[in-house]
Amino acid sequence: SGIIKRCPECNRTIINNDCKTHGTVEPIPDLRMRIVIDDGTGSIATTMNREATERFTGVTFDAAFNLSKARGEDIVVKDLGDRLYMKHLKVRGDAMIDEYGAKINAKEITFDDVDVNKGAKELLDEVEGML
Repeated sequence: SGIIKRCPECNRTIINNDCKTHGTVEPIPDLRMRIVIDDGTGSIATTMNREATERFTGVTFDAAFNLSKARGEDIVVKDLGDRLYMKHLKVRGDAMIDEYGAKINAKEITFDDVDVNKGAKELLDEVEGML
């Protein structure tokens, strides 16, 4: 998550300026988020491209890039993570399973305003009504 480096030839994420396909390249910086969503019964990974990340977090690529240059790449990941940790989310996108497991390529992620206390009371009332 945060500022990543992409291959200018194939757009894949690269590490240490090395693309698995094209060897050593001059990377292109990009912004993305990878999130693990867990509902207590299972988890799924989701990836957001630059546009979805900017729209969802309100953090532009330029702001994130400048912050990473000034204070290091880890601060961008921490800032983005702090905005999401333990939040209820709605995710829309394309689901797939590959060698890394299930994931969603998110087209849209929004915060879901869930009233946990209200939901718990409604469930308790329903269960008590069955007794």
